[in-house]
Amino acid sequence: MPPKGSEPAEERSVRRKKERISGRKMPSTDKKGSKAALKPPATKNSGEPRPKKNQSLETPPKGPMSLYMAPGSDASSGNEQGPRLTKEQLRPIAMKWVKRTLEKGVEGLRMEFASQKKPVDPDLMKEFQVNWPLGKNRYKDVGCLDSTRVVLNPKSVDSDYIHANYVSTPHNDKRFICTQGPLDTTIQDFWRMIIQERTSIILMLCNIVEKGMKKCAEYWPQKPGERMNFDNISILCVNIINKFEPRMDSPSKVHIRLTGIRIFVDDALHLNVDHVQWVDWPDRGVPPCDLTAIGLLNHLRRTAFPIVVHCSAGIGRTGSIVMLEYMLERLMVGEEIENMEVLLNRLRAQRAYSIQTDHQYLYIHRVMLQYFVKKGVIPNLPEVMYGMKGFVAEYEKYCEF
Repeated sequence: MPPKGSEPAEERSVRRKKERISGRKMPSTDKKGSKAALKPPATKNSGEPRPKKNQSLETPPKGPMSLYMAPGSDASSGNEQGPRLTKEQLRPIAMKWVKRTLEKGVEGLRMEFASQKKPVDPDLMKEFQVNWPLGKNRYKDVGCLDSTRVVLNPKSVDSDYIHANYVSTPHNDKRFICTQGPLDTTIQDFWRMIIQERTSIILMLCNIVEKGMKKCAEYWPQKPGERMNFDNISILCVNIINKFEPRMDSPSKVHIRLTGIRIFVDDALHLNVDHVQWVDWPDRGVPPCDLTAIGLLNHLRRTAFPIVVHCSAGIGRTGSIVMLEYMLERLMVGEEIENMEVLLNRLRAQRAYSIQTDHQYLYIHRVMLQYFVKKGVIPNLPEVMYGMKGFVAEYEKYCEF
């Protein structure tokens, strides 16, 4: 392999993606501790700066976080961004989907969603059942599929289990890791997963407490300079940015909180992580429609490593975001998105129970309609505009906006 300085950027990107897909084994368990001690993989493969030995954890590094995307926009940067098709190429694919959506209407889509409700065979979720007594699952009725689960390596004293699944998209076999909001008993497992998967982006779609109920553990440091320590792992909060951006066609604002995090293993800098929290997405509900989700996805897509997404159960709000990305990536390469039942079942085959409510299923359709309008691929014909207006009115009435 040529030296890093002389290796073309395109070849380096391909090499890193291959390394990620092939994976690397972590060192063996520290038998003296109750949890596995982690060692960072070789820096040359990590995609991160070379660690500085004995770097102080007391003084947070300065500088802006690498991630910020104005929620109302759909601009792109980084890898694999935005539809690669022209408007003329995109229009026939988009219009097939738009026609189907408007013909079905809100009630038809609700019926379609209800028809896809199917039980999951418990034999497909054996590790979920084995680990229930160990306090590693948040909800008893939300299982975790064995076939796509993230296996923690090395195995800790009690288990290699975390309630998390890989979810593929057309561009990336491990685009997402969908997981439950960490419990107090699984915070260390969560950070072990982040380190193992070399994740640089965490997307959080819930709050710690919602409607008086705890939905997620406080698993990351909340103030600049604060740390959380787990054996040989230190999690440092570098900085926090709260963004309140106007929504499209709405007096309300969307609240996105960005936290810059640095992970140290054995006192050496190992990973820089952007923690992105969409603060005001309601549990089991949907936010007012704009292109916030599209804007975030366009920016998060810049990483080749798995994007960790969670809400509380890791299926409702999480599944909605992941479905949108799946559809966008299909559009980028000119693939049809017309058959929504197939796409839904493909997602659920990787993360069981994804998309919990018909409100969330409708929200996906509403966002995509807005996206096609923004892209200018929906013709300004009276019958189309009339159908759009009727669908939006139905949607807003049903979702009580």
